[in-house]
Amino acid sequence: MPRAMLRLEFIGENYAAADELSQRKLAAQGVDKRTRDMLSMGVARPWVARLTGIDARFGFAREFQHGQKDYSQANGVGSRGVYLCYALTDGVYEVHDRVTWQRSRRYFVRVAGSTVTEIDREEVARCLNSESAS
Repeated sequence: MPRAMLRLEFIGENYAAADELSQRKLAAQGVDKRTRDMLSMGVARPWVARLTGIDARFGFAREFQHGQKDYSQANGVGSRGVYLCYALTDGVYEVHDRVTWQRSRRYFVRVAGSTVTEIDREEVARCLNSESAS
């Protein structure tokens, strides 16, 4: 089955990795979640989720996809140039993409074969409704 590739830059991956390690150590020491959250650096990780239907709480039911890290273009400290690469099968996905250090972008895509096309929320609803009808 052909797969489409989506590549998202993980801006601040080095900080996220350090934060994750710190959070694990604090949890092992018995520090409560609220305190750990306050001490977190809060680096937003890019993500891709396959949309599988409608969810009353979150709007869409999602299956988060696993991205493979690519350090081949990373700078010396790993704060820029680290990419998460996603191999996607046919379907509809929501994407959270870090655009800059301060800004991110959420959008939807439809994957058909090796083609990735950005679509709007209304098209997502039409796609999910047609899938549930079949």
